[in-house]
Amino acid sequence: MALAGGPGLLRIRRFAPALPAILLLALAPGASPTALPPPAPVLLEAEDQMLLLVNLERRHLGLPALVHDPSLASVARMHSRDMAANGVVSHEFGAGGSLGERLDRAAYGHRMARENVGRAPSMEAAQRGFRNSEKHRTNLLSADVTHAGIGIIAGEWNALPALYITQVFAQPIAPREPDELRGAFLLAVEEIRRAGALDPVQVDPLLENLANLHLAGLSGLPDQATLKRVLSEAVRQARREGVRDVTSMALDVQLLRDESDLRIPGQLRQARARTLGTAALKVHDARNRPRVVMLSFVGLGS
Repeated sequence: MALAGGPGLLRIRRFAPALPAILLLALAPGASPTALPPPAPVLLEAEDQMLLLVNLERRHLGLPALVHDPSLASVARMHSRDMAANGVVSHEFGAGGSLGERLDRAAYGHRMARENVGRAPSMEAAQRGFRNSEKHRTNLLSADVTHAGIGIIAGEWNALPALYITQVFAQPIAPREPDELRGAFLLAVEEIRRAGALDPVQVDPLLENLANLHLAGLSGLPDQATLKRVLSEAVRQARREGVRDVTSMALDVQLLRDESDLRIPGQLRQARARTLGTAALKVHDARNRPRVVMLSFVGLGS
């Protein structure tokens, strides 16, 4: 009996995140206020009041209120502080990077993120400007976000006091445990094979051990050359252990946020799939986002 990796048996799944919708509004300060902003650089009370105004408008339209998120507020304040220090209103400048990059540095997992930025003489003036701008109003009233963080920093513009404001809205993704995703994967395989009137695949302790062994040696999502090496080593190990009823093996690696990213390898949809070994591990991807990498060996018969 010969075990072989064989052409076309390597599968690698990559997650391509959707880009967040981020818009720009620079609010003119208009008439100068009669009093200077408070000396404190972070205006916590104004932030709370602005979120209250956002949620009042959302409730008026039958939308759920946004939950205050301290992590988003921290990201928003840092961006507002950068804008105030540079006297610039922008979604991206300097070392701060885009909204997505800033959230990644904060290790904030999200399915969707939106942002409004502005400069105004007061919080109320800024909120009116956002509300009266179609694109910014879309962010305020979006149904695809559930959490919010607002950062308001006192600064200047044209020698007049001004507030620099960042609103960040997001739909966070709770980090999933590797065992949860592995269990969901095995259940999905079982359901797909039952729907196709195929015999169930058996979870093989040897393949499970090989999956755990080789997954421990990986960091993140490996390249194709590494995957070929891993599969060749696993085939040799399985041959030494005398694996039966298997003539070849396939390898599949997936980088996952949650169950919605799960994919079933084509080999597991075939009648000749006999055995399966799967392991999962928590990692951070190249952009510092929490993920789960899952490695599976599939034993194939003739």
